[in-house]
Amino acid sequence: MLRALLIHIRDFCYHYSKKQGGEKFAEENYKLRLLGFVFIYYIGILVVLGNIAHHYNKMPINKNSSFSGRIFFSLFFFLLPSWLLLKWILKTVEDSPIKIDVSLDEYRKIRNRGLFILGFGCVFCLSCLVLPTYIRGGKIHVGNYVIQRK
Repeated sequence: MLRALLIHIRDFCYHYSKKQGGEKFAEENYKLRLLGFVFIYYIGILVVLGNIAHHYNKMPINKNSSFSGRIFFSLFFFLLPSWLLLKWILKTVEDSPIKIDVSLDEYRKIRNRGLFILGFGCVFCLSCLVLPTYIRGGKIHVGNYVIQRK
């Protein structure tokens, strides 16, 4: 199921890039767009893990940590898993060929599915950022508005 979802996202990224700049542009840039889709979910999951660690006071790094310790932490816990995720995703989706010639109806179906997945990812990421603060009773500032749980 996850593989099929990644293939749908890859197809959407390819055809969207093809509409914007042609086939050569699509061949060069669809992987980057695919990673952008996936990192929306990745960042949301990292925020959830950070909130859980903060809630239980188990943060591996704090304000008194050295600069080199912070750099090591960010490299080890953010960049290394993201690089491994990138390699796994590209290996997973490159096994199946991309449908290069699609009809207008197929393109619309691919586009609608891709935009739904992108929208759900944005909602997921934003809710991971806002909901923990709201549930704990903190103030959320949105422009001039303050949202606070009573």
